[in-house]
Amino acid sequence: MRQNQLLRSAGLPVAPIVDHGVDRVGLGCKYWLATPDRGETIKRLLIHRELEGRQQRLRVVRLLAHLAADLIQRGYYFRDFKLSNVVIDRAGQLWLIDVGSVRPSRDPKHALRMLANLAQEARSDGVSRSDQWRFLKTVMERCHHLGTLRGVATVLAVGHRGG
Repeated sequence: MRQNQLLRSAGLPVAPIVDHGVDRVGLGCKYWLATPDRGETIKRLLIHRELEGRQQRLRVVRLLAHLAADLIQRGYYFRDFKLSNVVIDRAGQLWLIDVGSVRPSRDPKHALRMLANLAQEARSDGVSRSDQWRFLKTVMERCHHLGTLRGVATVLAVGHRGG
């Protein structure tokens, strides 16, 4: 809940928490949070082939890149930044969910690790190489401090080497 409030106060689009609780499970506890229904995750849309139109796909790539750049520029590292933790609503707005692993960091290696995690999942979800390049190019246009596009692409292995 703290991370959710922190990111929302920083102006990032995070689905608000509307309820929370603790349930006893065996000898332990299970904590839960509820957010309002904002739409479907990008991963689910990919699985169900609902992002097939070129214009729609390019728009989502661009929005996701700007969301990643916003996180980096505001000094946050989202260890679990992946397509299943980004929701798109009917109006086309992206929302972050499950942000408990977000930590403040301006260290470029954390930003690169965050982007590498996303790239790895995107590859396994079937995101095209060209869409991955578009994403990375857009992030790099806003986050010059991470290095050159070629250098960052090598770190992220966007070229699908070994994957």
